[in-house]
Amino acid sequence: MKKAVIYGGRSSEHDASKASFANVLGSLRENVIPDVVIYLDRDGRFHLDEDPQVRQESELRQLPLLTAHEAAALLSRAWTLNLLHGQEGEDGVFAGWARVNGLPGSWGSTTGDAINMAKWASGPIVASILGQRGRIPGTFTFRLGDDLDAVPLGMPLIIKPGSSGASIKTFAVEEWTADCEELVADIFESAPTALVQERIFGDEYSVGVLELDGKPIALPVVAINSHDGFYDHTAKHSAGHATKVFQDNAVTQLLQELAIEIFAGTECFGMARIDFIVPPDGVPVYLETNTLPGLMAGSIYPAMLREVGMTISDLVVALHAADSTRRNHELDVKFAYTIEENH
Repeated sequence: MKKAVIYGGRSSEHDASKASFANVLGSLRENVIPDVVIYLDRDGRFHLDEDPQVRQESELRQLPLLTAHEAAALLSRAWTLNLLHGQEGEDGVFAGWARVNGLPGSWGSTTGDAINMAKWASGPIVASILGQRGRIPGTFTFRLGDDLDAVPLGMPLIIKPGSSGASIKTFAVEEWTADCEELVADIFESAPTALVQERIFGDEYSVGVLELDGKPIALPVVAINSHDGFYDHTAKHSAGHATKVFQDNAVTQLLQELAIEIFAGTECFGMARIDFIVPPDGVPVYLETNTLPGLMAGSIYPAMLREVGMTISDLVVALHAADSTRRNHELDVKFAYTIEENH
């Protein structure tokens, strides 16, 4: 079967997707190099690249256009590595499109992607999974049209979109002011919900999860030390803003156990990166799940793979195997209903 990659997209993480593609393409062994690539531009149009290579965006937009139907027909004859980050990538939209069109690939779970992108929904679900072993931050959700004059939380606070990744438009504030209302209003320009959460101080950790041989395993845990104390979008994507080291101790082992349970309990597929903060009281606080971790050259998830001797090519092989198992199961699922008519 041919191999394909899809990347780009209309989300705020378009550039992250392009960077992931550049690193992946340069890291793959010959037997897993894609035969075709589909680039989804910022307007949501499909472009076909039959000579896969890293290109400038101006060149990408000149590649031949495909309709959504033509793109699906092409990908139905290939196994696709999905690198669409963020909205319309990690939120279940393209996972559903792939499922309906019978497209094999690393597409996420429609349920898992949707739950974990909607952080206002995933938090309570994860809290039920954690039980007494952990908690989530105190959270208040604003929806478009709500009054923005107060929040029933103690200070300081974190303000962030209710459905996006990469810590875009994520802010730390000391108190609720009129400026905070403007930050929430700005979030509403690109997301239907905004979250205001209690700010948790402590040690921040990231746990990678990967499906191998039919079950999720936890990768080595990375402890993150942001130099200004706040791991925001700049710290995540700019060199020198944070120190990341691997740790193996009782705390990280607990986080690995919790991450595997969260992965399974929120119906993730293939891979994920799950983030926590552990405050001085030692009770882990869940932050979020990224169902498509960044695969850029400096990203945490590829470093986790390297720590256990795996490459990006090994990751693709693992995702292919997990998808084969999933599709075999889906073939057994039948939707059969009979309606008896009264005459």
